[in-house]
Amino acid sequence: MAWDFETDPAFEEKLAWMRSFVRDEILPLEVLDLTPEQWARASAPLKQKVKDAGLWAAHLPPALGGMGMGLVHLGLMYEIIGRTFLAAEIFGNPAPDSGTAVMMAPVATPEQTATYVRPLLDGKLRCAFSMTEPHTSGSDPTLLSTTAERDGDHYVINGRKWFTSNGSLADFLVVMAVTDQRPDADPRKKCSMIIVPADTPGVEMVRDIPNMEMPGAAYWRAGKHVHSEVEYHNVRVPVSNLLGGEGDGFKLAQSRLGPARVHRCMEWIGTSHRLFDMMCEYANSRFTAGSLLSQ
Repeated sequence: MAWDFETDPAFEEKLAWMRSFVRDEILPLEVLDLTPEQWARASAPLKQKVKDAGLWAAHLPPALGGMGMGLVHLGLMYEIIGRTFLAAEIFGNPAPDSGTAVMMAPVATPEQTATYVRPLLDGKLRCAFSMTEPHTSGSDPTLLSTTAERDGDHYVINGRKWFTSNGSLADFLVVMAVTDQRPDADPRKKCSMIIVPADTPGVEMVRDIPNMEMPGAAYWRAGKHVHSEVEYHNVRVPVSNLLGGEGDGFKLAQSRLGPARVHRCMEWIGTSHRLFDMMCEYANSRFTAGSLLSQ
């Protein structure tokens, strides 16, 4: 059974603007090998155009500078954004920043909002999400072993994480750590989320992990992500860096991961559409064995 729906004309106009903007102004940048400084200069006017069009960080509520859209509208937008790896940052929703902003905004204190959330939303800071560990099963986060022990008005964090999204590029990390180490503690309420500035003593970037995109040494490229292995050696941060309450780690993680899955999956659908278009173009232009491939 087909699912038939249509968007209102005003929103369809925004989608049409996005399609032409991505095609005409963002896609051409893919062929350029820009330094971080060059990318900042090239992307700044494009980000301003997105803001002028009222499409910046559309996943966030209006009070935080977004559009407060539901997942259907967001899905249609992310499908267009997914046509190029450069678009997410220009539209104010790159991973992992967009999901982390959604997680932080409702629970951040005024100080945390001013220091981290607002600059993150404005694209002035980058964050990293540091949860997965090399020695515990990623499919069972109740086994996480990184600890954050209370010492007066500080937490002392010790542990090892990997696949920390954008770890080596981030200004601050959100670390999921065990704050309740009692043997009988509820495993779903023993973890907390803590903000750790990247330059805090004891934060060691071990490496950027090679993957299919970057099988050799990691490199910086606009729109690309790194996945870092990070060690925390007696990292001291104020208790005021706690997000929400102690034991809220799983609840906060789910508030982040749920919507983010929809966003990223729709981006991959957009990527697939573009690849299919490229395949069709090739089939209609490649001549071999007496005919076009399409024939």
